Amino acid sequence: MSSLRDATRERSDETKFSALLLQVQTDHVGNRIIFVVEGDSDITLFNMVLRNTEFFYCTPASGKADVIEAVDRLRTRISNQVYGIVDADFDHVLEKTYNDTFMTDVHDAEIMMLHDEFITDFITEHTQNHILGPMQIDEVGQRLMRNLMSVCNEIGLVKLACRLLNLNVRFKGMNYFTSEAVTVNDFNVSINIQILIEAAIRRSPRVEQTHCIDIYNKYVELNQAGYCIYQTANGHDFCQLLAQVFKQPLSSDRNVTVKGVEKYLRSKYTKENFERTNLYEQMIRLIETDAEVEEVA
Repeated sequence: MSSLRDATRERSDETKFSALLLQVQTDHVGNRIIFVVEGDSDITLFNMVLRNTEFFYCTPASGKADVIEAVDRLRTRISNQVYGIVDADFDHVLEKTYNDTFMTDVHDAEIMMLHDEFITDFITEHTQNHILGPMQIDEVGQRLMRNLMSVCNEIGLVKLACRLLNLNVRFKGMNYFTSEAVTVNDFNVSINIQILIEAAIRRSPRVEQTHCIDIYNKYVELNQAGYCIYQTANGHDFCQLLAQVFKQPLSSDRNVTVKGVEKYLRSKYTKENFERTNLYEQMIRLIETDAEVEEVA
């Protein structure tokens, strides 16, 4: 059964790569620099903040490992310069790098896009007017941002603890609120680490509950290490928490979704914001290097 699943996965991966190869071998792409990114939303983002006639963005739409593999394979099949762009996840913390693949400066693209104007605009647009009127919006926004990032950091440290312990704990798709690990009260968000660990293990069939103490002890150790929260907090978690805040009676739109928050976040991120990142510098340097080579030639 396992070998059948592996064979099916291999066929699917090969189909995705073939589609990617066809996409870049067109007159439209020509000799442009190709960036392979993780998903369609990343193509949207980079076309918004760094649309350039010398760049072409594409994706296998299947995650970080597949981007890295696709870059290696494309480089052997086409003459274009090919690079990957992926979320760093914990790689900066773990001091891990990749050949020909750039990483976000912080944990992921969503964390990269966060800024004060986004949170104040989101509050303004999604809070009922009678609550918004007497509110000190900038102050509430800064406090909410700190609160959300702190909780996301706590979740991130638990995830990192599981990774360092080589435990296959399933966090993907986890709802932190129905599991009662995270609670909200108006603009205040709080987390119970013990409940988070226990709930995550319950949805992980290959991990025994006896590992709870190991995970908690590793989490405490990591918490004391003082890592930058922008390297440990996950942007998708941030968006889930923010969406939940605005499912309360204070919200003018209680149907707000995680995808809706992520879309709003992208809409508030500008080229000027992106130009402050190391990722931008790495990408734009490729054009400058090409220009220097042409001058020498």
